[in-house]
Amino acid sequence: MNITDEYILFIDSGLGGMSVMDMLIKKKCKYPIAFYADAKHFPYGEKSVHEIAGFLEEIYKFAISQFSVKMIVIACNTASISAIDKLRAVVDVPVVGTVPAIKTAAELTKNGNIGVIATKTSVKQNYLSDLADRFASDSNVYICGTEHLATAVEKEVTGDELQKLLEDDLAFFADKNIDTLVLGCTHYTFLKDGLDDFFKGKVRIIDSCDGVTRRILSLLSDSDN
Repeated sequence: MNITDEYILFIDSGLGGMSVMDMLIKKKCKYPIAFYADAKHFPYGEKSVHEIAGFLEEIYKFAISQFSVKMIVIACNTASISAIDKLRAVVDVPVVGTVPAIKTAAELTKNGNIGVIATKTSVKQNYLSDLADRFASDSNVYICGTEHLATAVEKEVTGDELQKLLEDDLAFFADKNIDTLVLGCTHYTFLKDGLDDFFKGKVRIIDSCDGVTRRILSLLSDSDN
């Protein structure tokens, strides 16, 4: 089989995962990429774990009916946190998830106050608090579920309207004195400028794009050797 016959399958509920895909493309990945934006079921942040697991399996079955899949990248924090193990149990290719960069935040924070924003479904899981306990036990980690931000990205909301949504969703952090913010949804990467304005440039904003890309390339290198 020619290498170009095998695809890396990216799955997200919408466009957020393109932030990871774009970084992978810039790293000159030699495999072609298929991106499945599950707009039919957007947003995953309002769906149950059972529903999300079903969506992922359906997408995989559809994909392998169309082309050969080399690897799956769940470019969605919500799906990764809630259903990646269920998908791994039914596929025979590597599956890379998207993990909020709490470990990186713990290494970079100066005052020990770290914020995490994620979807409501992600926040309901124990995964985020477990990450905080594991990698940031010496810091105060404040986890906030957001209502509107992923949808704002899909609808390309900008300007005053975006700032109002940020004010509503991030009011939780008003008295937390965070100096580092972890983006727990790939959609939020597209809001970095707006988030920087909201926090008046005083908060370091960290997403998962670099870490996920490095993991993808590492697994591909191992499989090619």
